[in-house]
Amino acid sequence: MRNKILMICFLGYILLTGCMDDKTNLNYKDIVLPDTVIITNIEDQERFYLHENTIDARFKVTAGDELQLDLEVKYDGDDELTYEWRMDGKVISTEQNLRHIFTEGGNGQLFIYRKNAGNATIYGFLVEIRRPFSTGIVVLGKSNGVTQMDFVERYWEKKNVELDGKLYSNFSVTEYISHENVYPLYNDGEELGQNPVKVSRVSGLAPNLDDRYNALQILDRNWRESVAVNSDDMKKIVSMKDEFVGEPGNLVLVNFESVGALSLVLDESGRIYTRVNYDAGNPNTGRFILEPLVFDDPYDVPDKGSEEINAKYVTAKGNLAIIYEKERKRFLALSASDGYYQSLDYYAVHDLSRPSNIANLPAGFIPLDDFDKDIYAILFHESFFNENIYVIYKDGADFYIQTFGLNTILYTAVHSVSYTAVSNLKLPADAAKLIEQGHGLVKIAMDNRYNDFMYIGAGNALYSMNMEGAAISKIHEFTEEGNMKDFVITGTWRGDGQNAAQRYFNGRVFGAIFDNGDFRVLKLYDDPQKPGEIQKHYWVNKNFDGGAVALYYY
Repeated sequence: MRNKILMICFLGYILLTGCMDDKTNLNYKDIVLPDTVIITNIEDQERFYLHENTIDARFKVTAGDELQLDLEVKYDGDDELTYEWRMDGKVISTEQNLRHIFTEGGNGQLFIYRKNAGNATIYGFLVEIRRPFSTGIVVLGKSNGVTQMDFVERYWEKKNVELDGKLYSNFSVTEYISHENVYPLYNDGEELGQNPVKVSRVSGLAPNLDDRYNALQILDRNWRESVAVNSDDMKKIVSMKDEFVGEPGNLVLVNFESVGALSLVLDESGRIYTRVNYDAGNPNTGRFILEPLVFDDPYDVPDKGSEEINAKYVTAKGNLAIIYEKERKRFLALSASDGYYQSLDYYAVHDLSRPSNIANLPAGFIPLDDFDKDIYAILFHESFFNENIYVIYKDGADFYIQTFGLNTILYTAVHSVSYTAVSNLKLPADAAKLIEQGHGLVKIAMDNRYNDFMYIGAGNALYSMNMEGAAISKIHEFTEEGNMKDFVITGTWRGDGQNAAQRYFNGRVFGAIFDNGDFRVLKLYDDPQKPGEIQKHYWVNKNFDGGAVALYYY
């Protein structure tokens, strides 16, 4: 019996010392443990009871938002408790209650230490990140002397809603959530360049969706400060200073366009530099070459050979770009492969001097190889089923809209691009006045019935009119803002239709920036209780004290 007692004591000593040396388990010299550990998520007041060495709590948080967790501990011992919150092994807080901005998810651990014990009791939790960047409005501006990029998320949620006594089950309600100054938040505090110009989106072309990603190109006049970020998580992909083969010289960026697997940057001198994205067409996987884009005019006499393109305007959609050379008074087309049927590096510049209907041109149509007018806007239609190009120009005191359609064969060994003259229409004086006032701030889109419309920003108001320049209506007039610099119309514009719930809950939403630095995201909607009276709701109402620069919706 005595030997048995000694053996039991010896084993107990071994177990005790072993536990004391184990820094991840509690110290059994004090057997009083936290009796109850509760985490409460402040946002939704959801409570989780934690157990040692298990994952009992899961928190979903929007990337960039602060997760607020209150900790309640019931402990009957005499020791003072201290705390460590860790994410993937890294300490993020030593306070009892957690307040932390998450940009990445992962496995978390809560360590509860007792002052006189060298070890801790460990509880697990999981943080899942919701990425808010799939659809929304990107805006560039300057505040407090630095460039900021905000993202206004367009967010859908299914709800049961009631309007005017009628129940709408599982109705999709659209909301807009502002995420401010997102770039440094996801890039270790790094700031953007000081001379922002434009932001645009480059879509990945990889056939496998798992391999595909999209990028936002943030353009700065100082080309070295331009960056590309992954539009899924806003993390920097690359700086443009690392995207050239060599040194491009006195490059001052004014525009960026994506054409198939090809990227274009326009210098203020008129030179166009090109980059082929070789990795299945995914953005920023190639490098810009130092030789500017050239064109060999097949009809020049005497033959001048290939000459550098001197572009005044470049605009693109899909696999096509339109280039206007003011000095040469001509339009050119650029086509580029997307890799589905051809090698990624195939692209070609096309002459647009011979319309397919040259024998029967519409009245007033100006040939595209002799276009010597003051152009205010060159616009693609927003629909991929419409390959028309719209040129708004001024001739004397009058404004016109000239339309031509592109005829393309792009999925053959050699691309073919030509055009058909469609129309040339003189715009009414009231439409012309608005276009001049807004300096060509015009967009082509469709209304809720899929009719083509022009939308014009002029002064402090937004207007709509049909493609002939008639039926002009004022959509909204701002009262406190300056003159409009740019605007975007979101997809809810077409969703307002004849459905009363759509017109009330989702309305018509557009974003706009102004020359006084104001940025607005505005919903216009109908209220059945106030017939004939348009209501308004500001989703975003912000001022950039250093000026609002550019915005983009995707």
